[in-house]
Amino acid sequence: SSVKCSEGQDCILSCTFKYTAGGWDEESAVTWRRTETDHIVHGYHDNTDQLADQSPQYVSRTSLFDSELQRGNASLLLRRVREEDAGEYKCSVSTPRLSGSGLTEVDVVPAQPTAAPAQVTVQSSDWRGIGALLPLLALCEIASLCVGL
Repeated sequence: SSVKCSEGQDCILSCTFKYTAGGWDEESAVTWRRTETDHIVHGYHDNTDQLADQSPQYVSRTSLFDSELQRGNASLLLRRVREEDAGEYKCSVSTPRLSGSGLTEVDVVPAQPTAAPAQVTVQSSDWRGIGALLPLLALCEIASLCVGL
């Protein structure tokens, strides 16, 4: 599968597995890796995150949805996506009753510029627009045509 992630935003990399009741325990494990480098993106076993071997690029930017693991969902939340996060990821799941893995391609989309500038400055020369209206207002007054203004 593949997912488009916006630079600077959070993104979910999907990983689901067939879950059977009683099939998840402390021996169960999830490991997310970059396929190109085999670096660990996120590790989980003994019912807790295992981040000692996590690649520095991902420190404080990844998490699983703990409550979803028992429902067959080992998706990864990747926070503050960076351009260098683009590439292929491998999700590996092992439980007492099954093991398997899947691939997800991450395509990072450049951040969109903000819609409006943070501050607007009006130069004094921009007030010339009112000067163009003065003769019209004077004409209006003289001809008593001020109805629409």
